[in-house]
Amino acid sequence: MLPDLADLINTLEEDGVEWTITADKNSAVMSLIDRIGERAWTPCPGTAGEEVEVAETVHTMAGTKRAFRLIVKRVRERSTPLSSYLVSWRYWVVATNFGPEWSAARVLGWHQQRGEFENFFKGLKNDVGVGYLPTGDLDANAVFFRIGVLAYNLFIGFKRDLLPAPCQTWTLRSVRWRIFSLAGRIVRHARSLVLKLAVDAASLTLLSRIRGQCQELFGST
Repeated sequence: MLPDLADLINTLEEDGVEWTITADKNSAVMSLIDRIGERAWTPCPGTAGEEVEVAETVHTMAGTKRAFRLIVKRVRERSTPLSSYLVSWRYWVVATNFGPEWSAARVLGWHQQRGEFENFFKGLKNDVGVGYLPTGDLDANAVFFRIGVLAYNLFIGFKRDLLPAPCQTWTLRSVRWRIFSLAGRIVRHARSLVLKLAVDAASLTLLSRIRGQCQELFGST
């Protein structure tokens, strides 16, 4: 791992933050891996047809105040006719301060969810429009970006709490097109306000579900 990570790790520890970081496979880390006994390796779920195992050890860096866990995953290389009797492994290493109640496999599974952040940044850039900052003023740009993040988080909350499972992959543009951009007419009838929509049965079912979810969440009638 790079020495300049020491300050980051120390800060996270002091703030009580639980963290995982993809570790560099430098000579010190690979030396630790070489010293892991064969009995310490346990099977781990992986891609079909792959032999995947996981183990862990403890590591420290120059500059860090505490030692931390190294979770190591290894995948056996595919054999070829010329190397069927040779055993070769590919390694992935994750450093973490998660406690012993987190198994090595569970830490790996949690760490691999970091790919979801790429989708979050993609949504911020493409759906909310924060890919380009509007001014040359740092403070003004910070306000603009925070408003964008707030708007996107509100959209994520709306989607998770109100939309059914098949709609969870919808982007903000999809929701805007399928729901927010629907044309309707509000009329007053018998002392009531009525919203008239020209939609198909599936859309009407979805809108009715969203209305019911809002009533449950906010107690409206």
